[in-house]
Amino acid sequence: LEDDRAPDRPGPGCEVFLENLPLRYTEQDLLPHLVKVGVVYELRLRWDSSANQNVGYGDATYGNPQDAEE
Repeated sequence: LEDDRAPDRPGPGCEVFLENLPLRYTEQDLLPHLVKVGVVYELRLRWDSSANQNVGYGDATYGNPQDAEE
């Protein structure tokens, strides 16, 4: 049987702060660029709902610290 449970949350050193992002970018726009480095566990962009755009920064969590170093 295939196990479809979510993997454990990655440990320390896996999170990357993203800054100076184009304001028009969404997670769907950014994700294809990030997965070129490795498996992305989580992606969060800070969002300004009144302007309906991101505020230029966010966080990505990779599956392991080596990918986050890239």
